[in-house]
Amino acid sequence: MQKLLLKFALLSASFILVTAYSISVCLPDYTRIFSDYSSSAVEFLVTVHAFAIVAVMFVANPLANFLGKKNMIMLGLITIAFSSILAFYAKEYMVMLFARIIYGIGLGLINALAISMISDFFSGNECATLLGFRNATEGLGQSVLVAIAGFIYINIGYDYVPLVYLCTIPILIVFFLFIPNDKRKNTTPETVQDIVEANYANTQSHTKNSLPFNSSLHCLILFFTVAIFTGFFVKMYEVLAVKNLSDAKSVSIILATISLATMLGGILFGPLYIKLKFNLLPLTYLVTAATCVFMCVFDNLNLLIIVFAIYGACYTIVIVYMFNLIPTLATNTTTIIVTAAMIIGCNIGAFISPLIFVVLGKLISSDIIINILAFACIYVIIASTTLVYKSKFIQKV
Repeated sequence: MQKLLLKFALLSASFILVTAYSISVCLPDYTRIFSDYSSSAVEFLVTVHAFAIVAVMFVANPLANFLGKKNMIMLGLITIAFSSILAFYAKEYMVMLFARIIYGIGLGLINALAISMISDFFSGNECATLLGFRNATEGLGQSVLVAIAGFIYINIGYDYVPLVYLCTIPILIVFFLFIPNDKRKNTTPETVQDIVEANYANTQSHTKNSLPFNSSLHCLILFFTVAIFTGFFVKMYEVLAVKNLSDAKSVSIILATISLATMLGGILFGPLYIKLKFNLLPLTYLVTAATCVFMCVFDNLNLLIIVFAIYGACYTIVIVYMFNLIPTLATNTTTIIVTAAMIIGCNIGAFISPLIFVVLGKLISSDIIINILAFACIYVIIASTTLVYKSKFIQKV
């Protein structure tokens, strides 16, 4: 029983990790309240957490050594709860922005250790199984909080939506009760800080310390993939408004659908990869491009729910596929460097997502439908790139 509770507590830390877009449903209200700021500035309220996560990566390891992993994750949970209360009372843009940055710092403190703590207590198949459950827990957390945020928005009001992040309080209690105190130093490299140390060690063994072009290409693809995916969260009202479906209920249903589908994509990846191998990647990008076209064509809510579900599942398949390539990409460097680079690429993509629409507005058009068609073209280009550089996207180790 004690071991089961330990597993439950370890997994609970991941419940909050991908819940940043739960407040997307509030964007129309934030645009109205913070009318002195541009729409892209308001959208940064949803994505600015990603910048904070990247910043925390540089200091997470020294903090873990000083505080201990358990205490650091508990600090992250407390920080998120504090940001939730601060956002609830925020009436000015800068206060809300500060609250979202604090939220990102809390996520960063947890994100740095959520995986490594599982490997601290378990190994072998048991560890692998728990890591799989951890990914599912992330998807579950995103789905549940998006659904609860939508319910609160419709039935209580937008200003109460940030309080969904108070779910960290029961997680904090569970973590406090069932996770043993760790007094030993964290010797497993997990953060960007570790890369500096790893680089020194690698120099001694003549291992390259720079990120190879091969890995840089993957990071760039991840950057665009995450930026576009995040863009759908911050622009969902605008997408559905074109189709006269921008009521809060429809938006909440679509956002919840995407969240549930991302969890489904993680489940489907293994069987699909076994059958399709490399072909899964370009095929998934082409299917994603097709969903973008269907988003522009369909005006029926039920059809759009299906389209966005496919889109969400494809997104997760791509992300898991790319991270599955890390051992291959790290042939001439370390997995730490490649992993950190990919994580940074994803978070920078999420952070600057609102700027993607600003750039498209100046280069092509500000029409959201045309933007989505541009995304379809980007996905086709990425699919073509993976086919041209096929050998770079095949797992070899």
